[in-house]
Amino acid sequence: MTTNSTGKTGRRPRRGTPSPTTSISAATDELVFLIILGRSSLSAGIQEAVRILVESSDEYAAMMAEAHRLIAAAEKRLDKDEFGRVPQKATYLYISQNYWQLTGE
Repeated sequence: MTTNSTGKTGRRPRRGTPSPTTSISAATDELVFLIILGRSSLSAGIQEAVRILVESSDEYAAMMAEAHRLIAAAEKRLDKDEFGRVPQKATYLYISQNYWQLTGE
């Protein structure tokens, strides 16, 4: 962790790379690591990283079960598309905006 110009502790500087304007905030090196883990696919890298974590500990397996519960709870509250599915982006945004209400913490 580093201290930025406002005195707050956070991520290290991005070496001149502008911060993304989307909800993705992972650093380039973290994303490239996941691409390598997924053998050229970011999605596969993320899935592999999650698989490794879930298989390594009952605690992480319980976290995955909680993730499934949060997704199901969010999907009950969101509108479905023309195919009867809730779009993933809408689910992600709902969970990120309502995390504390969904977890009861």
